[in-house]
Amino acid sequence: MARVRFNIGSSMNLVRDITLLMTFLLLVSGCATTPEPAKVVVKGVSFSNGTSSPVTDVRLFVEKTKSFVSCGYIPAGSGCSTTFPLREYQGNPVSISWQQENRSWTTGEFVFELPEPLLPGKPITAIVNIGERGQSRVFLTQ
Repeated sequence: MARVRFNIGSSMNLVRDITLLMTFLLLVSGCATTPEPAKVVVKGVSFSNGTSSPVTDVRLFVEKTKSFVSCGYIPAGSGCSTTFPLREYQGNPVSISWQQENRSWTTGEFVFELPEPLLPGKPITAIVNIGERGQSRVFLTQ
């Protein structure tokens, strides 16, 4: 029968080694159980015309992907909504443009802020409210 011999050394080294081992195990187990954040998906866009005259050629454009959503004609005080297959929100800059009373208006590029609190698994909708004299209010909602 073989003999096994342990040389423990000082108790201070043993305490240090156990502490290092426990710290390592806690760090490794914490990394393994961190859940991946839920993906945010967009289901559509809703345009509204809060002015006293119609707007035409209303368009939300994503330069990076060259994709857009549009409504051709929105009467005064009315709206237009469109849905599409769910798409993952990527936070790309967008711009909104429209025509009104023989003038072209645009927001320039901007990035939507995600709504808070964000409910996991519930799709978001882009809201575009067009106001007088080229003003607009845009946001995401669940």
